[in-house]
Order: sequence, then structure tokens, then C-alpha cells
Amino acid sequence: MSNELFVIDRKSELDEKEKSRVAYLRDQLSTAENLGLEAQAAYIKADIATIEGGLTTTPLTDAQMTIWRAWLPTAYTDIGNDKHHQLANYHFDRIPKPVLKLWQKHKESGLFERFEIWTPENHQPDPILVGVNGNARHLLARWDESDANLVSFDDIKRELVRRWYKNEDIGGEDYSEYLLRIGRTMEAIFAAIVSVFVSTLVVIPFVDLVIGKEESGFLVAIVLMVAIAVGIFICVHRWHTRCCLASSKLMQAIAKDDSVQRKPLPASA
Repeated sequence: MSNELFVIDRKSELDEKEKSRVAYLRDQLSTAENLGLEAQAAYIKADIATIEGGLTTTPLTDAQMTIWRAWLPTAYTDIGNDKHHQLANYHFDRIPKPVLKLWQKHKESGLFERFEIWTPENHQPDPILVGVNGNARHLLARWDESDANLVSFDDIKRELVRRWYKNEDIGGEDYSEYLLRIGRTMEAIFAAIVSVFVSTLVVIPFVDLVIGKEESGFLVAIVLMVAIAVGIFICVHRWHTRCCLASSKLMQAIAKDDSVQRKPLPASA
């Protein structure tokens, strides 16, 4: 099985403001524990871990999140009431040993509040392990059931663009966006058909006036109406595509994303 593990950097030491914040939280934690407020204590511990962890690695941006969720629409997590997608019940594929070891290392370090696995729940493409702190998500690892190379992020974006233009299913897409996307061609066809009926009222009388009612005039009229219909189809389809692109969260995210390849851990890590 192929896999990629990614570097998560942290600060070497806290600054004075962070030390003061941690001291305040530890005092608050002591009070919460004395009162038996387990849930409150858990929140405070998470805040302390976040500060002491001092992650300097940039989390996934909103654009990257949108792209990854379109590629891997199902999230296995340890929160929520969806029993089918609880992290403890993840069984779709076998997680490679290096990924499990990295996961254990991050769990013991307290760098993250919790973890998620994002997957398409089919044999392609590849799942990812994500570390979660509040609303921030960090890409920790990727893996594949085969020994083939993992798909690059640039190739993922290109494939999603291809699916979008081909009207194929895209994970996590709003149903309204999906309807607009697949409706581009139908609206263009409808506009072309309407143009044929309208053009008969103009083109045929015009050709009769210029050429007459000979057979050649009829052929010219047919060619003109077909040309008008094709032109209308192309114009409407392009206009509708531009509108869909402007309203598509995924395509806007792909256009905005300028991320670089994340730093992988050495193979021996």
C-alpha cells in the first residue's frame, strides 16, 4: 500500500503572552475539575493543548477544504449521531501501519482535539487523515490500497474540473448547483429550438424576397436557420456556463487555490 505522511511543525517555545494564557487556563482547569465539570475541563484542556502545541504549519484553507470535500465527500468522525460514519467503525479499507503510527504519535502529543478520515467510500481515490483543532483542519496523511502513486492535488483539481464540465457527480455539491450545472445543455437546446421557430418567421420571407421560391432558396433558408440555431446554442451554453462557474463553490475554490505541495515526512519517519 502506498502512503504519504505530512510534516506538522510546532513552536519550540511559547512567548510571554501565550505563557500567561496557559497559566490562566490551568487555574481555570483546576477549578472546573474540583467542581466535577468534566465537559468544561475537556474544553479547557483542548485550549491548553492548542496553545502549547503551537502549530506553525498552515491548516487547510477554505478553498482546499472545498476541493478535498468534493474529492472525498464522506467524513468519518468521533462526533455526531451518524453511527455509520463513526471513526471507530471505519472499515472501508485497511489503514497502513505508517499512518497508524503517525496517528498514535499525534494523539499522544495532544496536538489535535480529534481526528477524521475523509473518504469517497470506493476504491479510488485515496482517503486522508485529518487533524482537527476547532474549525482548523490539518492534512496529516494519505494512503491507497494499491502500490500506485497517489494522485497529486493538481491532478485532483483537474479531474474535478473535468467532472464539472462533463456533468458528472461531484461529492458535497449543493443540489441547486447540480441542477444549474446539468441544465446548461438543456437550456441551450431549448433556446436553439425556439430560435428555429422564430427564424422561420423572418428567414423564409427574406429568402423568398431575395431569391424567390426556387429550391435553392429553400436550401439557403435551411442553412441560415441551422446556422442561427447553432449560434444561439453556443452563445446560450457559454453564457449559462459562465453563470454556473460564478456560483459554483467548487470551481471558485479551484480558481482561488494557489497552494503548493505540502512537505512530506521522510520515508523513514
